[in-house]
Amino acid sequence: QPLRVAEIINVIIGRIIDLHCEGYVLRSNCYISVIGYNNNARHLFSGGLIDFHDNPVRFEIIKKMVPDGVGGFYEVEVKQPVWVEPITQDGATNMLGALQLAKDLAGKWITDNPDGPAPVIINISNGVPNYDGKDICECMKECQMLAKEIMKLSCADGNICLYNATLKSSSLALENNLLHIEIEKFICSISSLTPSIIMENFNCAGLELPSTMNDGYIYTEHIAELFEFIYIIQ
Repeated sequence: QPLRVAEIINVIIGRIIDLHCEGYVLRSNCYISVIGYNNNARHLFSGGLIDFHDNPVRFEIIKKMVPDGVGGFYEVEVKQPVWVEPITQDGATNMLGALQLAKDLAGKWITDNPDGPAPVIINISNGVPNYDGKDICECMKECQMLAKEIMKLSCADGNICLYNATLKSSSLALENNLLHIEIEKFICSISSLTPSIIMENFNCAGLELPSTMNDGYIYTEHIAELFEFIYIIQ
C-alpha cells in the first residue's frame, strides 16, 4: 500500500504541474507541502510548482495509455518524476504528528498570506491512527481533537479544508479488527464538508462524484477512485 499511495502522490503532483503550464511557461501560482509519516511524522519538502518541476528525486519509466485519435488507445512508456518515496518501516501510522505538522505549515501560510487562498490539507492514510504504542481509541480521540482545531483555522478566503482518503484494503491488513463502519465514522469526523462550489461544478459538468465526497473523505477499495478524489479536490 505505501508504494501505491506514493505513486498516486507523484502522479498528482505531476498533473498539477501540467495543469499550470501555458505552452512552455509554468505558472507558479500553487504552493505544495508534503508530509510523510510512519511512527515518526516529518516534513519532506515544500515549494512552488517550479521547485517541484526542477527538483524531482529521480525519474522512473511507467506505462501509460494514450488516445490513438480514432477512438482507441495505445501504450507508451513515459518518464515519471518521483518526488515521494514510499515509507515502509515500522508499520505505524502517526496521524497525530502528521496533522500537527500540517497545522503548523497551514498556520504559517495563513500568517504570511492573510489574503491568499485557504490551505487544503489532504491526508492519505490506512484510516486508523496507530502510534507510540497507544490504544487505537485514544489515538482516534487525539486526532479528532486536533482535526477540529485545524478546521477552525481561517483566512480571508475561508476556513482550511481537511480531506481524508483511505484504501479499505490497508485497514483490513491491520490487526486491530476495527469494523469498516467504525473506521469510516472516524474518517468522516476528521474531514471538512466539501464546499458547495466543487459540488456545483461537477454537477454542471455531468460528472459523478464518489458517494462520500460531500463529507470530505473517501473510503474505497479502488485505487482509481482514490486518485479521482484527490484530483477533484486539489
